[in-house]
This record gives sequence, C-alpha cells and structure tokens, in this order.
Amino acid sequence: MGALAKHVANTARLRYPEEVVDKQLQSTVRELAKMVDTMGELIHDQLISPDADLALEINEIDDHVDELHRYLLTTVTGKDWEGSSRAAVDAALIGRFYERYADHCVNVGARIVYLVTGLTSEVYAQSRDETPTSEMEERLRNLEQYWRK
Repeated sequence: MGALAKHVANTARLRYPEEVVDKQLQSTVRELAKMVDTMGELIHDQLISPDADLALEINEIDDHVDELHRYLLTTVTGKDWEGSSRAAVDAALIGRFYERYADHCVNVGARIVYLVTGLTSEVYAQSRDETPTSEMEERLRNLEQYWRK
C-alpha cells in the first residue's frame, strides 16, 4: 500500500510544476483520493479494534472506487477525449494506483473478518443477512470469549 502511495507521489513529482491530472478529471481523482483515504483510516481503526461488520463496509466503499476508476478509464479512452496521450496515461495510472490501494484495503478487511469470526467475508456477510441479529451476536460473543482464553 505504501508503494502505491509512493507511485502517486512520484507521478506528481515527475510532472511538477504541471498538474498530473487533466482539469476535466480532477474532481474524480480527488474523490478517488478521499475514498481511498477513508478506507485507509477504517483499516487503521480495524487493526486497533477489530469489528467484522465495520470491516465489511470497506467492500461498499471499494465498489464506489471501482465505479470511479471505470469512469476515469472510460473518459480517457473515449472518442471525445481532448487531452493529450500523456495526460490520459497519467490519469489511467493514478486511477489504477488508487484502485489497487483500495483492493489492498479490502483484502485486509477480509482478513479481519476471518480473525474475528473464523468465516470468510462472503460467508460471514451471507450468514449475517440470514441469521437473526441476536443469534449472530451470541456467536460472536462466544468466539470472543474463546479467543480471550
């Protein structure tokens, strides 16, 4: 994750004093950056105080990051793109770096879900939806007591 953040910084440094991202895409890239920053903060918090339900929320944010990344790629590869090839490549790379960072957050979140519940993210999400909340809370309490021993 650190290497991906470094790639973003290096790309900006290489283009300085010019802007890396075309004006048309700056709001999209800013939103990508905010989403990824939020995901990083959630992962930080999860490492301090794991919570399987909150760890699953990272997947929802990742879905939005994926949508923004698709929009970015669709824009720079579209016939109406007026920017330079270099600007298109830079935007695609920056988008990819953020998208991969978000994927790493999802992977860490999945591991947290497994550590807390003993289930994969998919199985836990499905069981959470099918199991009444009180029964699920009881299962989690039992697991927590087991791990504390």
